[in-house]
Parts: sequence; C-alpha cells; structure tokens
Amino acid sequence: MASGAEREVLVVVAHPDDEILWHSPVLPAAARILAAFDTTSANAALNEGRARVRAQYPLAGFAFLGLLHAEVYSQSDFLSRAPAAYGVTLMRSCPPETAELYRSNYDALVRAVDRYVGRHTDIYTHNPWGEYGHEEHIQVHRAMVELAQRHQCSLWVWDGFPAEELAARDVWMRADYYPDETLAGVPTTEHDVDLERFREIRALYQQEGAWTWSDTYLPPSPSRYLQVVQDGTVLVTPRRLSPGRRADIARQIVSRKARYYAGAARRRI
Repeated sequence: MASGAEREVLVVVAHPDDEILWHSPVLPAAARILAAFDTTSANAALNEGRARVRAQYPLAGFAFLGLLHAEVYSQSDFLSRAPAAYGVTLMRSCPPETAELYRSNYDALVRAVDRYVGRHTDIYTHNPWGEYGHEEHIQVHRAMVELAQRHQCSLWVWDGFPAEELAARDVWMRADYYPDETLAGVPTTEHDVDLERFREIRALYQQEGAWTWSDTYLPPSPSRYLQVVQDGTVLVTPRRLSPGRRADIARQIVSRKARYYAGAARRRI
C-alpha cells in the first residue's frame, strides 16, 4: 500500500465490481475508487443496477468515469494475442466499429484519470494480463502505466491467478509475455482481506443485479500485489517471444481451429 503518510491511494478498474474482486484489501485506504466502463449498450438493466450500487456504496470516493464498454471480451485470441500500446491485439474478425471504440477508449481513459494522479500517488489497477484475460482490464492497465510514467508515481497490481490455471483456460498472456521468472525480482506487498466487508459489497452488487463473477468467490487472504512501476520507472514489461514459441503458438491455433470446425460439422449432422 502507500509507503508513507504523504502518499495517496488511487484504485482504477475497468468495470464496477472489479474493485472489490481484485482490490478489496486497499479500498478502505483509497482516496478515490474509479470504475472506467460503467455503461454498456447491451444491457440496460446492468447499467441501472450499477447506478444503484454506486448510490449505496459503503466506502467514500467511488465514482464512475462514464465510458462505454467496447464489448471486446473474447474479441482477441487468448492464445495468440500480443500486448499493444492501447491494450491487446484484437482478432481480424472483430467488427471495425468495436475495434475502433476499444482503441479510442484508451485515450479517453488516460484523459479522464490524469487529473487524479500526482507525484505521490500509488495507483492500484489490473495486472498486465487482465486477471483472466479481459481485454478491457488489459487496456486499463496499459493506460495506468502511461500515467504512472507521466507523473513519476507508482503502480501496483494483484498478483493474480497462477499461470498454470490461466493456461488451462487457454489464457496464455501471463505465461508467454509475463512469465513468473520475470516477476520474481519486483517489489511485492501482502494485505489481509476484510472478508466481512467483501461479503457486504458483494451482496450489494448481487442484490442490484450487477455482480458479474462467481456468487461464491472469495479473494485470497492475504492478497499479494506486485509493484510494476516504481516512481515512474517501469519494472515489468512483456518479453519478446522467440521464433520457436511463435511457431508453436501458430501450430496450436491451427490445431484448435481444426478441432472447433470438426466439432461444428458434427453438430450440424
């Protein structure tokens, strides 16, 4: 958490409920908790439920930035995608208007959060691989890295699900671009989770129809955080994949797609 009394904790997440899922231990110390993409064109009831949550939120400083979901979840290939300046590369099959909104949201997010960041800010946000691979989580991470560099401040992320668990779900970004050996030397901190407060906020989201994760999920306590930017210096960057690994990825994609189309053909019979 903040390393001195003069420092200010800022939590920035992609969606309402991400703050309690990934940053429960630091919320009570946060001066502000910002949710970027609180509005979706696909689910008016979810928008209304989130607004009700915000009105009843038990912690101070919780605010929505009013940005529109780009609806890009699963619009990148979880095996072959790569980090990009605006977040992560999307598949060529992604609708052009969706891809454009995703890219433009990056600049809008940087502009919206910039005024909340200063030299003595400790930002807590999504990890580089987006927890479970969510494209908008990765985008928020990239935007916060830019702001941490700009303001010479620090950035912390939840250590996240193990690489092996993510790979079992075909989410390869952590294992490929941010392998555990490159994270071993970065500063870490651990914080206990107030499970009673977590359950209270989870119940509020559930009551208002705005909870988007497992109904029984509890965060690990203590939760471990990695310092990926320290006083403006980036400590964690994606590694460049070897030609052999890129070829292996290509082979796996071809194999996976062949299995998919074979299954689809059987279902049509």
